[in-house]
Amino acid sequence: MPSRYSDLSDADQRGAVPGPDRRHGSPAPRGVSGRPVSSPAAFASSVGGDRPRDHAARPGDVPLTYRVDLTPGTILVRVLLAALLGGLIGLDRQHLRKPAGVRTMLMVALGASLYTLVGLHIADSADPRGIDALSRVIQGVVGGIGFLGAGIIIRDRGRVRGVTTAAGLWVTAGVGVACGLGATVLAVLAALVAIVTFTSSRFFFSDEEAGGESRG
Repeated sequence: MPSRYSDLSDADQRGAVPGPDRRHGSPAPRGVSGRPVSSPAAFASSVGGDRPRDHAARPGDVPLTYRVDLTPGTILVRVLLAALLGGLIGLDRQHLRKPAGVRTMLMVALGASLYTLVGLHIADSADPRGIDALSRVIQGVVGGIGFLGAGIIIRDRGRVRGVTTAAGLWVTAGVGVACGLGATVLAVLAALVAIVTFTSSRFFFSDEEAGGESRG
């Protein structure tokens, strides 16, 4: 005798549950929204609602949470590395007596890493939208550095000053974010490129051009 689920695929038959037989005039099962559903699998999905599922088991999917173990030692290493790299980037600006020197660059990198670590803590505790919270924190850091850099750029008698220093602040904030995320290699490489760019530019340009000044 054929089964009531004989017209379903093998996968649907395995997931089928006993219910009304629609072939004899029984009403079709309905989901929580009141709409008829076409199969037992669809009915189970409708009853379950939109519950968050862990997609990490399937290749290519992004997990809903961003878990990270932030021990005191890990936090200390990341913060100190950010401060060190930020201070090294600011050495050239300090040598040229620019408004943003060692202390400013150090504090920018330190603050960026701090906010990123706070974002990681939020991402670890705010399930399932932790990644969104972390991205908003990083966006806030970028926006804040933009205002800080705009305050350094000065236009005086047709001459624009502080553009290079403002760009250095932006890069330094990125280095701090990388340190906060634990991307040590990325942070060190970016800091080295910034330092080499600052120091080598004086061999190819005049002091004013190397210091970020141009006539407008």
